[in-house]
Amino acid sequence: SGTTKEIGTLYLIFSVFAGMIGTAFSVLIRLELAAPGVQFLQGDHQFYKFII
Repeated sequence: SGTTKEIGTLYLIFSVFAGMIGTAFSVLIRLELAAPGVQFLQGDHQFYKFII
């Protein structure tokens, strides 16, 4: 159990971390789809589907 200030701080840290991961996945998808063929994922279709 924690105080509301501790919970709020943890929530803020988690939201920043989740936002960075989401942004990284978004950039990776955009780079992969920028040109035809395999670009960055080297044919790893399972990882691409995991990101989506």
